[in-house]
Amino acid sequence: MIIPQTEIYLIKSPLTLSNKHQITFLSKEAQETYFKSLDKILNGGFSKGLYVLGAMPAIGKTSLVLQIASNIAEAGKDVLFFSLLQPAEELFAKILSRFTYENNKDFALNAKEILYNKLDDNEFKKIEQKINREEALKKIKNIKDKFVIFTNEISINDISEQIEKHIKITGNIPFVIIDYIQVIAPFDYEITDKQIMDLNIMGLKNISAHFDLTVLGISSINRSSYEKDIS
Repeated sequence: MIIPQTEIYLIKSPLTLSNKHQITFLSKEAQETYFKSLDKILNGGFSKGLYVLGAMPAIGKTSLVLQIASNIAEAGKDVLFFSLLQPAEELFAKILSRFTYENNKDFALNAKEILYNKLDDNEFKKIEQKINREEALKKIKNIKDKFVIFTNEISINDISEQIEKHIKITGNIPFVIIDYIQVIAPFDYEITDKQIMDLNIMGLKNISAHFDLTVLGISSINRSSYEKDIS
């Protein structure tokens, strides 16, 4: 299934979906993404289970999922974000950048400007950017208890343990995000990339079923697969 205006594929495991298919079932407990067009495609949002978001590199997969995650956290739902490629500082800078744009797009800051504290040379613009940044930081503080980011090398067992720990401490079932599935630490480094991917998918399916929650994993599509149907 192709999300309109993009070349990002969203597959609901264990089904195989393509641009010829629509998801025709969903749990009544579907988790909204708060993107109206995407929620419409999903018939209300994500149901419990494993989803894989796949696209070619550098198309904005992480940015899209990060915005979905922050939307869910803003709505009061716990989110566990396992970022295996980017540090937490970069992810929060991206969220903060979006908040500055939503507050006042004329004085918005991009992620690099936030990370390196780079403001405009014009004194008036600098003051407005600082005000905008402070307002955005208030929004970040509102979601910090709901949005947990893990950035160390991590295995399927580690992911399961962190979810279990979170549920025991908070009593809340989180929405889980994995960025990327391919770089989850394998139990055996001598097996093939395909075997690693298959085992990681199986492990994430088991986690989703065991804890009765939604897992959204990000995956990069190999160049050799660009002209092929997603399966």
